[in-house]
Amino acid sequence: MKKIILLLTILFGILSCEVKPQFKYKIEGFVVVKGDTMPAIWYTDNYVIHDDSIVYYNSDSSMVSIKTPYKLYEIK
Repeated sequence: MKKIILLLTILFGILSCEVKPQFKYKIEGFVVVKGDTMPAIWYTDNYVIHDDSIVYYNSDSSMVSIKTPYKLYEIK
């Protein structure tokens, strides 16, 4: 019984910790998958606004271009 209480206390302590966001920006937009438009979310540390889209680079250096409509949020 004491082990269960100790385990639950540790689990509660871990789950109640506030996690610092890993990225600076959150972008909400849409992607086309098999002809359907689906909502999508991207996280990044930097971006460039180019004409009617936002461009950022993935960790593998591939470029991602997100067309309008999109929403850009700064994560604090």
